[in-house]
Amino acid sequence: MAYSEHLVERVRQRLSKSNITAEKKMMGGLIFMVNEKMCVGVDIDKKTGLDRLMVRVGKASHEQLIFQKGSREMDFTGNVMRGFLFIGPDGFDAEVDLDFWIAKAWSLTGSFELGYIRDMSLESDLNKRAESKCELCGSENDLNPFDVAPKGGSIDEAILTCNTCNEQLSDDSKIDANHWRCLNDSMWSTVPAVQVVAFRMLNHLKAEGWPQDLLGMMYMEEDTAAWAKEGLEDEADEKIIHKDSNGVVLQNGDSVVVIKDLNVKGSSIVAKRGEAVRNISLVWDNAEHIEGRVGGQQIVILTQYVKKTS
Repeated sequence: MAYSEHLVERVRQRLSKSNITAEKKMMGGLIFMVNEKMCVGVDIDKKTGLDRLMVRVGKASHEQLIFQKGSREMDFTGNVMRGFLFIGPDGFDAEVDLDFWIAKAWSLTGSFELGYIRDMSLESDLNKRAESKCELCGSENDLNPFDVAPKGGSIDEAILTCNTCNEQLSDDSKIDANHWRCLNDSMWSTVPAVQVVAFRMLNHLKAEGWPQDLLGMMYMEEDTAAWAKEGLEDEADEKIIHKDSNGVVLQNGDSVVVIKDLNVKGSSIVAKRGEAVRNISLVWDNAEHIEGRVGGQQIVILTQYVKKTS
């Protein structure tokens, strides 16, 4: 029984960007060689009649990867070949799973063309984390990695986005405010990179009104908040600088404490001395005004009556 040409083509397409890949018929199947080393192969499991992959995984990763979906020991001669695994259909039918195995195999061939495979590996890892959905709006179409500046290049510094989100994140002129109501859900993600992008976009759209309420509810760890602020526009460039009662410069997302009791106009709420106000927003056209949530309500506070805490 011949091996699957469809599976061969799926593997071939993923390796097509390399000019150092050769194909050899051996071991009853088709082997893709990179730098004269076996990378990945396709053959038929004679016991089941099903397609399978033969993948180089390296001895160091063998014990860990043997427990991955669809994998089992490679034992052509009855002896286990450590550093190689057979992968059954349930381990490569999904595109993201096939990407995973090829990325693992390629990384062990000594290829100098690792940029492409690193990108493919990152996309595979992101798809697994995000369950093949945009981490911002939930779309399942046209998914690609998006590096979260000023970082990027690793799974912890990137998110999986659909084409719509990616396009609007990359070009302010294409932003559709209504599309970003999806952040009402994704802002609660436990992934710091997703939190950073949500925070920045909500700040960008705060003039719409509704993002202010979401910003008031949002919580990030200190290091994540610092990362998020790196991507915000520098208020000093607009020549409006907000300072607290001690003259310390305030920025979007800072936390402050109220230094005297303040009555909130049109409300029975009183902002008590010593009360903490987190994730403040700067009023873009007035250096003396900031906004924050007190008693469950978003209010305007005079900067002269607050002190920055973080």
